[in-house]
Amino acid sequence: MILPMNYVRTYRIYYFNHLLKKVNGNLQIFSRQNFIAYGGSDMVQVAAALIWRGDRFMICQRPVNKTRALEWEFVGGKAEPGETLPETLIRECREEIGVTVKVGDIFMEVDHVYPDITIHLTLFNAEIPSGEPQRLEHNDIRFITPDEIDLYDFCPADREILKKIKEISR
Repeated sequence: MILPMNYVRTYRIYYFNHLLKKVNGNLQIFSRQNFIAYGGSDMVQVAAALIWRGDRFMICQRPVNKTRALEWEFVGGKAEPGETLPETLIRECREEIGVTVKVGDIFMEVDHVYPDITIHLTLFNAEIPSGEPQRLEHNDIRFITPDEIDLYDFCPADREILKKIKEISR
């Protein structure tokens, strides 16, 4: 399928699980694999932690000086070259909240396109065996119940995950 560029304002967006890319002035739809093969950039791999304390889970508020400032998110970050996603999560938790986490199984994976970055977010179940999270990078850290989710402004990539958390907590 080919769409004229004047019908689409963003360079790369999702269209029913496919990526769109400008080719010869037109927008063409590619599967993720074909998009990459045709010269598109791959998504940035991001690992994040779903950390429960009783019936509450941890959320972190992004700092003022970063994109999506003051929005809430799960602790974690971008994978570095040669790093596995569990290794990424352990490193990011040490850097951002000052604790070592025990990484469990995958809770959920989502793809999201922001204006500045396209991410593949893998959310792991995780535990903090010892220590207390510290605000080393984030503006705030809280433990909330699933019923409190709607009281917070979350990063768009997390919204699908939050729906699942609400569903399983009922």
